[in-house]
Amino acid sequence: MTIQNAIDRVDRLRPNRVPVGEKIRWLCDLDRMVMDEVILCHEPGRPPVAGDAGKLTPEEARELQHPADREAVPFPVVARPIGERKAAPAAQVSYPDYHGESDMGTELLVREPYTDVYLWWLCSQMDLVNAETDRYANDRTMFNSAWNQYSDWYTRTHMPIQKTKQFHM
Repeated sequence: MTIQNAIDRVDRLRPNRVPVGEKIRWLCDLDRMVMDEVILCHEPGRPPVAGDAGKLTPEEARELQHPADREAVPFPVVARPIGERKAAPAAQVSYPDYHGESDMGTELLVREPYTDVYLWWLCSQMDLVNAETDRYANDRTMFNSAWNQYSDWYTRTHMPIQKTKQFHM
């Protein structure tokens, strides 16, 4: 889903007068949250596909990766012994930076079928700004459900970063 797709979708479903620049900033906030709370908590790489182990060249495997894994998280995949997995240093992480002058064709980090997170996020942010607390509560509940579905899928398909180095008794 692109920035333009997300904004068009929310504008069709809920006509509003919120400036496009503000919606883009909200999308940037959400993609930064995706980076911090989901992507950077997992090892980089594409989701595993049953039966493809050892059949792909590194170049083919890279082409199958989601852009979030391939470009937005540019730290190298280095084979390390178990127990030495580490998160990428913050200096190596490229966070999304969308603003009013961003290319509207920019791909957002969350892919289908989990893109409802963008719809419900934008709706809840608009409701919060407009002080529509009942609508905000409903939209936030829908956002939380969509977020949990995406986060659960990502955790099922990507190895979480192991924080424990060794355990001795």
